[in-house]
Amino acid sequence: MSHLNSNNKLEDLRLRAQDALTKGELDLAHFSIQEKHQMEFLIQELQIYQAELEIQNHELRKTQIALEAENKKYITLFDNLPIPALVVNQDGIIQQVNPQCLSFFQRQHQSQILQNSFFSLFSQDSRPWLSDNIKKSTCQQVSCSQQLQADIHTKEVRVQVNISCLPYEYHLDTHKLVTLVDLTVEQERDNIRNTLQSVLEQDLEQVLGLNLSSFDQSKASVLVTDIEHKILYVNKSLEEISGYQLKEIQGKSPKIWRSEYTEKKLIQELEACIKQNTTWIGKITNQKKSGGFWTELRSVQALFNRAGEVTGYISLGMDISDKLAFEQQVQRVGRMEAAYTMLAGLNHEFNNILGSIIGLTEINLAITDENAPTYPNLQQTLIAAQRAETLLQHLRKGQKTPSLALKTKELNTLLISDLPIFRGILSEKIQLKINLCEQSLPIKVDTGYFMQTLVNLLKNARDALKDTQNPRCILKTNLYQEANQKIYAELQVQDNGCGMSEEVKQRLFDPFFSTKPIDVGTGLGMMSVLNFVKEHEGVLDIQSAPQRGSLFIIRLPIQI
Repeated sequence: MSHLNSNNKLEDLRLRAQDALTKGELDLAHFSIQEKHQMEFLIQELQIYQAELEIQNHELRKTQIALEAENKKYITLFDNLPIPALVVNQDGIIQQVNPQCLSFFQRQHQSQILQNSFFSLFSQDSRPWLSDNIKKSTCQQVSCSQQLQADIHTKEVRVQVNISCLPYEYHLDTHKLVTLVDLTVEQERDNIRNTLQSVLEQDLEQVLGLNLSSFDQSKASVLVTDIEHKILYVNKSLEEISGYQLKEIQGKSPKIWRSEYTEKKLIQELEACIKQNTTWIGKITNQKKSGGFWTELRSVQALFNRAGEVTGYISLGMDISDKLAFEQQVQRVGRMEAAYTMLAGLNHEFNNILGSIIGLTEINLAITDENAPTYPNLQQTLIAAQRAETLLQHLRKGQKTPSLALKTKELNTLLISDLPIFRGILSEKIQLKINLCEQSLPIKVDTGYFMQTLVNLLKNARDALKDTQNPRCILKTNLYQEANQKIYAELQVQDNGCGMSEEVKQRLFDPFFSTKPIDVGTGLGMMSVLNFVKEHEGVLDIQSAPQRGSLFIIRLPIQI
């Protein structure tokens, strides 16, 4: 019974302390000497809170590191989508548009389209479907799409409208992400297919007698080979994307741009269709002359003469690299929106806990003698709680990425000076091979950030090579020039480890995503690599397949 009364008194004491703190009327005269002694029990609780708080602080610091760089990128991700995109609320009122959308609808300023009705941008026949899918209170499916007519001044343009649900503002409202694909490009592809079909109905001599330069204006890449699979013709589109001129590859096999990352099963299916004289259609990743890669949807079909004999092959390819990148960006927008909503909720809960801890600690400091043994502990508890509160404020407001300390450095020299560090990161059983080009590669770079990026890539290579026989890691530099004459210093980090699946590659840059054990990986390394490349106005290319190793390519602008 006495223990129960003691607990009741302690609870009464706690309630009185919280009430006094809430009203701002803390009066120590209301507390008896006996009650002050009972505060010692609360002090013991606060010491436990302090230990828990330090753990929470550690997790908050990790979260802050992830969000510092992601915040700016998340805000600009929407604007960088390669096709028109809008965010609308459930009433169909436009909340956000990207520059591509302004250009598509021929608007000069966002004020001309924001806070206007989304439905007014489409024909009357298109509006019922849009209204049904925009005004749904909950998302019954992940996304929906429909071909509709968009109104651009007095002209109607057929577009593919894709609507996706995005959780927003603590789930108090549901906004929709709307993307548009101009189907006039698809119409052009249909025209190309019709042209090729007419070619397929003629024999090889007639094909070669055609004015094949008509294909040079096409966005599709066209390839014609003889029955021995030797190249007879490629159009300008294929020349530009592959980097090879017709005169370089005429008479050679199309295998010259086959990528090592193309699955053997895909090649077997292609060869089987060729033997059976049937049409093959598939997605394939090819390698450029410069060493880069592109992904395309390609068809291969036999050419027959009037006697029904095979006289060659014709192939049509459409580059889908941008489409794949867009799909990944859309998925990333959704994942990042959900992550920020979750973090906002956690922020709110932590803030409530910290409010109680800070308030009770201040009360105990006020009623505890400065010479008491527990007084320093209470001070440390208060300092730790206030530090955590500051971290929460950073998470709420977002913190800008610190300015870069950019200096002009020669890439090869930079790598050579840090070779001992690189060898120390890799285990002794991993062979480190260095292949530096002869040209000078001056780049403007934050050296500390560069080292962090390279260390992250090397650590990933080390972990991927853990169970590999004859493990090998290669560092290679090149001078790389794009078709638009822009010149880059190229750094390659390649390993022959376990490689990555398509699913892993799509989530590679998500914060906290990791395939490693919890005590090994934080899921922040590759996000940091991507941030480095973006902030240095570079390009990042990744090629990997299960059991085929991984190749990371970083290109940074050359300083002339």
